[in-house]
Amino acid sequence: MNKIKQLIDWKQLFIAIIIGIVYGLSFCINNIYSLLLLLLFIPLWLAFKNRWYALLFIFFTYLSWGWEIIPAIYNYFRPESTLAHTLWLATYVYLIYGMIATIPWLICFPWKKKSLLSVTISFIVLMTLLTVPPFGVLLWGNPLFAAGLLFPGFSWLGLILCFVFIYGLILALYFRRCRSIAITSLIILILLSIIDYTFLYRPAKTIPHWTTFSAPFNEFAFSDILRNNIKRAIQSGNKVIILPESAVNFWSLTLKEPWIKLRETLAKNNVTLISGTYRSSKEIIFDPVSTFESKHEEGFVIVKDGKLYFHHLRQPLPMISWNPFSEKNVEAHWLNTHVFPIKKERAAIFICFEDFLPWLYITSMTQHPSVMITGINEWWNMPTSARKQIFVFKAWSRLINKPTFIAQII
Repeated sequence: MNKIKQLIDWKQLFIAIIIGIVYGLSFCINNIYSLLLLLLFIPLWLAFKNRWYALLFIFFTYLSWGWEIIPAIYNYFRPESTLAHTLWLATYVYLIYGMIATIPWLICFPWKKKSLLSVTISFIVLMTLLTVPPFGVLLWGNPLFAAGLLFPGFSWLGLILCFVFIYGLILALYFRRCRSIAITSLIILILLSIIDYTFLYRPAKTIPHWTTFSAPFNEFAFSDILRNNIKRAIQSGNKVIILPESAVNFWSLTLKEPWIKLRETLAKNNVTLISGTYRSSKEIIFDPVSTFESKHEEGFVIVKDGKLYFHHLRQPLPMISWNPFSEKNVEAHWLNTHVFPIKKERAAIFICFEDFLPWLYITSMTQHPSVMITGINEWWNMPTSARKQIFVFKAWSRLINKPTFIAQII
């Protein structure tokens, strides 16, 4: 017992857990500027005296940040499983995800004394791991999400300046000999941000005749209400109609007659429809409960010029859909940019979990999108999780200063 007491600093352990929980829950604040707290993520991690207390901080941060995983998975699998099994599965995924999230932080924590060189290398390697695959398409909470709030409209330069800002914080907090120059650099960057907001940044203008639908779940899924709303949107002169994630459930090649006519109406009026959907190996299925018997892929359809184009998600939900060790694995498409020509615009399209993933934003940026589109399903998610998705999506859209369109099932 005495040896255990000597090995474990219970005060550090308690502080790591409490700070992790409080820090993670702080992102549930209903304000987009809560993302600025991400600037403190790495400095807080470095504050602990060894990697194991730092690891506890990271683990509980991710658990409290992503507590919505449990009710989300419960809602997702509830139709085809028992209560006990669903809760067990949700808790299992929740804890495993938290453990996976700690891996890059464990690897990058300075192994020896926290010298300027070791911390600098750790910082660069960690930011790289958190941004590129595989962790850049699995983990949320990337500090670069704050770039769009610090330097809106700065695009690639904004990412670089955000990187420098975080590094400046680390130097100012932990290295006395660098403190003066670090604080001076931070002041300059803060003044630049103020100048940007005051004189340079002007929010992107919306695009006329583009519209989105946000409505309760029962108004989607091939319902008459949805079909009639689309018709009214066409009659109002809209040329692009955007529906949320899973809005039309399983889009089949054997659509029922009213939807075949609707496609003809879209083509006749030169209207493009974008909608989140699923594609199942059983093409005739419309019932989402039945599809768990077969492999199915979430994505979105673009209906234009009388033709229907299905596009896969770049990153399906980990462990639920994307599971390389399962026969029902849905493949990821990490190198796709999902930037498509829509009318005279170049639209970057994100669905569901993709809103949290920095790698997908970066790859889309390489194709110079002129508009950002996302579809969100709050029906099986939690309101706080949907808000986080929207905040991250809006922050990145601010970074490149492009108009946003958000369609949501509520």
